[in-house]
Amino acid sequence: MDKSVLALLFIIIIPAASAYSFWDFMGGQWRAEPVISGWYPLEPWEIEYCVKDGGTLSPITDESGQRNQFLATLTFTMSGEKTNYPDGTVLYEVAWYVHTLNEQEYMYNITIDADNGTSMPIVTNDVFSHSKAGRGYKAFLGQPGWTRLTFRFPLGEYTNFPIMEKET
Repeated sequence: MDKSVLALLFIIIIPAASAYSFWDFMGGQWRAEPVISGWYPLEPWEIEYCVKDGGTLSPITDESGQRNQFLATLTFTMSGEKTNYPDGTVLYEVAWYVHTLNEQEYMYNITIDADNGTSMPIVTNDVFSHSKAGRGYKAFLGQPGWTRLTFRFPLGEYTNFPIMEKET
């Protein structure tokens, strides 16, 4: 390898790597010390919010009781949209992605739900793991009334993902 290429890598990589700091678990507290100029110090409520919705400080035991999973090892997103048509029909679109970093395989289900308690399956008994993400997109025409999505898997249930109205 040419010495000038190696020198260039050090000139680019070392300063870039030092511009970021990582979350440290220190004395029972999460703390972040951003090094990039212009960033502000994080408030305790911001850290609490991210830990609440982005992970836990303690593991969760799965149904078998043999493995623990930190929610921070789970990547999950889901969205639902609807387009209303003049004839009263509605185009519903659902997209999702779920992936875990641990080696266990998980079965999951997704339903679309109405306020009257009615549910319709979108995904039934599909699986995701560290080597196979669960992902997909489904669209269908239906009647008005579907308002939210629910994701279920052995470690929990995520409910009340709203179906957002798509602007036409």
